[in-house]
Amino acid sequence: MLQRAFDAMGPRDPNFVEQFQTTGFDQRVNELYMFEAFRSAGLNPTFEHEAPDFMLDGHGSRWAVEATTANPSEGGAPQPLPEDEDELRDFLENEVPIRFGSALLSKLKREYWNLPHLEGMPLVLAVQSFALDDLHQVNDTSLISYLYGLRTSGSIGADGTLEVEAREIHEHVGSKEIPSGFFKLPGAENVAAILWTNSGTVGKFLRMGFQEGVNPDGLVAMLRTGNRLDPDPNAAVPARFTYEVGTRWEHWYEGLVLAHNPDAVNPLPDDAFPQIIQHRLRDDGLIGHTMPAFHAYSSLTVPVVVKE
Repeated sequence: MLQRAFDAMGPRDPNFVEQFQTTGFDQRVNELYMFEAFRSAGLNPTFEHEAPDFMLDGHGSRWAVEATTANPSEGGAPQPLPEDEDELRDFLENEVPIRFGSALLSKLKREYWNLPHLEGMPLVLAVQSFALDDLHQVNDTSLISYLYGLRTSGSIGADGTLEVEAREIHEHVGSKEIPSGFFKLPGAENVAAILWTNSGTVGKFLRMGFQEGVNPDGLVAMLRTGNRLDPDPNAAVPARFTYEVGTRWEHWYEGLVLAHNPDAVNPLPDDAFPQIIQHRLRDDGLIGHTMPAFHAYSSLTVPVVVKE
């Protein structure tokens, strides 16, 4: 399935194959995934220029995407998540945003919006984190808090309805200290949105191949388990799910999350990518959400084999 995506993408970066086979495997797998996700959503990705990575046409919009990844510090191994509940909460609220911030700031400094072919066009930065070794446990909450500088919390009221409130946060303190609110940074107004996923992995390609009948290893089944969106508007936590791959049809674009910049100079229309989760800052200071029928916040893919 990776080879299929590469063949469909066609000749591109001359370093692609070398990096795929050596030090850039995660980043290149994510790029192949993004290509397939865009195609499956009817966005016609093309590579007309050296930068940014993708030019997209579809649903009445034309926009550009530059992809990046948040990687382990100093080229080390992915960091395990803390086992202690309080340490885990602090890690997700501070250290994870620091990793995302580092990746996004490096792209912001490139000022892609000054390229002549991007004049007046929405520019989106796409990011996935490979800094942690438990990707299936990480959702977009840490990134959304960092982007908007807001931390939301919910509680069940006396009438059984979910009450949500947001409080402003100013910094994230971990391995270093960074200001919160990426969209408020100088120059960020030139970024229309941030596109996030934790689906640009080998697990995604395994599932997509298996449901299409590609099974070179003689697997008898493949299971997917994790946390998904609970459509109940009063649900305070995600719902668990487990299903056998192939019993429901998974789309390439499933798992993508789009966070719109409220101060964008060239904003991205809501219908530019209608199939995925979208976040927007509302007039009341809360973050509004547009949700698809099924969205896995995080999941684990389990191939099932029979050993003699």
